[in-house]
Amino acid sequence: MLANQTKAPTVAAVIQEHIDLLVRPSVGTVHTYQTMLKLHIADVIGHIPVDKLDYRHLTY
Repeated sequence: MLANQTKAPTVAAVIQEHIDLLVRPSVGTVHTYQTMLKLHIADVIGHIPVDKLDYRHLTY
């Protein structure tokens, strides 16, 4: 449905970058964030470019 015709990063990529840029996170924090990304975001909205994400993706 959504062709990636944009240069904007995907939702998953933005979240991964956030995790990677955390300043001195604990191992548990990184593990928890990675788990939440994998279980709740990556397969659902992770593939969507951030400039195409809208409320309809989040309210189904």
